[in-house]
Amino acid sequence: MKRGQMRRKRLSLTSRSPGEGFVTHSRWERVYAHEIFLLAEKLYNEFDLSPATAKSLSVGIPYFRGLTPFEKVGRCHTGGAKRAGKVAVDRYTAYRLKDMRFTLSVVQHFQDPENTFRFIVEAPRHLLPAPKPLIKLRKVVRPTSDRFLNAFGMRFQHFEQAARLYEKLIRKHAPKKKKPKK
Repeated sequence: MKRGQMRRKRLSLTSRSPGEGFVTHSRWERVYAHEIFLLAEKLYNEFDLSPATAKSLSVGIPYFRGLTPFEKVGRCHTGGAKRAGKVAVDRYTAYRLKDMRFTLSVVQHFQDPENTFRFIVEAPRHLLPAPKPLIKLRKVVRPTSDRFLNAFGMRFQHFEQAARLYEKLIRKHAPKKKKPKK
C-alpha cells in the first residue's frame, strides 16, 4: 500500500464481539435492513429525495452534500460504527435538506441480546416531540465529532414507531416528485 492509503476492512454478517467469540446477527439485521430499505424506497418513489434536488434547494449552506436514501445496489446504508467494528448492527437511511438531517437507523451493541435493537430517528431538535442528544442515544459516538455535537434524536423500542415518525418528517419537509406531463 502507498503512504496515506487506508486498507478497507471486509466485513461479513458475522461480527466479532470483544471477548465473546463470534456472534451472528445476520437474520435480524437482514430483516430490519430490508424494512428500512422498503420504507426508503416507498418514500423515494413518492418524494424527490435525490441529492441533486436537495443541493439545489439548499443554496447558501456551505459544504452541503446531499445524501442518497439507499445504496446503489438496492439496500440501506451500513453505518460507520458497524464498519469500524464498534457495534454488531448499524443500518440506516438518511435524507439531508438545507441544515436539516433526517435519519432512521437500527443499532445493536455487542452486549445486547440477539433480538434487542435500538431504533433511532435523528432530526433537528425543534421537530422532535421528545429529543435527546444523539451522543446519549448512540454511546459509541465520539463526543468530539462535529456532526454529533448538536444532533438530536429519539429512541424507540419498535420499528413501526420509528418508521412512522421518520415518514412524517419526510412528508413534511421533502419536495414531492413532479408528475410527468402528458
